Amino acid sequence: FFYPLGIKNNNQDRIKITVVDFVPQTGFDNEAKKGEKRKPINFEIKRPPERVIRGSATLPIPNGVSDQNKVDFSDGTLNPAQVAGAQIALNSLLGGIGEGGQALGDLINQAKDPTTPKAIGSLLASFALGINPNQLVARTQGAIFNNNLALLFKGPTLRPFNFDFNVSPRDQRESIEVQKIIRMFKQSSAVQRTESGLFLGSPHVYDLEFLSGSSSHNFLPKIKTCALQVFAVNYMPNNTYMTYENSSMVSYNFQFQFKELDPIFNDDYEDDDFDFSNEDEFGNKLIGGIGF
Repeated sequence: FFYPLGIKNNNQDRIKITVVDFVPQTGFDNEAKKGEKRKPINFEIKRPPERVIRGSATLPIPNGVSDQNKVDFSDGTLNPAQVAGAQIALNSLLGGIGEGGQALGDLINQAKDPTTPKAIGSLLASFALGINPNQLVARTQGAIFNNNLALLFKGPTLRPFNFDFNVSPRDQRESIEVQKIIRMFKQSSAVQRTESGLFLGSPHVYDLEFLSGSSSHNFLPKIKTCALQVFAVNYMPNNTYMTYENSSMVSYNFQFQFKELDPIFNDDYEDDDFDFSNEDEFGNKLIGGIGF
């Protein structure tokens, strides 16, 4: 589907939203055919490249396009008791009981520092009493344990994309096209049911692509396959009930809230390398785009 209808035959910049079947992630497949060597275990869970297209809508590029590449970091602490326990456990696992005993012995030898036995005693007492170790040490020693505070990497995040479209059909054909677009997004984003009713299936998912004519837009971001979390339609964005002769609303407002299914990784940019060898008619270097 196309809105406006004329966008199909011109070079206007556009966004194409394609409805595809959801494909679950697959991994841990190291089975080998008869006579072949077993494949090494792949610990990464990936999504197969195959896709089944159910339809698409091509719309003008909305205002306010933005993205946010975000990585999750958080504060992390590790008190001395945890450091010692981790060191003893790790030495035991990697080097055996003897190595773990050696680490424990080294820890006990460090207790010859006159302040250390009192601190250890306060630590053990706090465990027995169920109170914060730092509170007891602060009261008795005027200090607290070094908690080794650091900002630690937790993992990637998933990017959201929110789009807002104002749609005003100009004739009967265009009003029917808008009606079909609304129906497609409502139905494709709905939860599916299996024939037996035992399971609920995932809604369809969406491939979003910014286009300049028929080619990818080099100055807007690439987007991985997304789920449509919210599709909202305002049938009277001007707060006035007005229709054409066929009862179509004179204007609509569409609100999309997409979220990517998979996070962005550093190696995703390898397929979008800059190509400085090509030039346009004005001598400007052509590049492969800004990537994700």
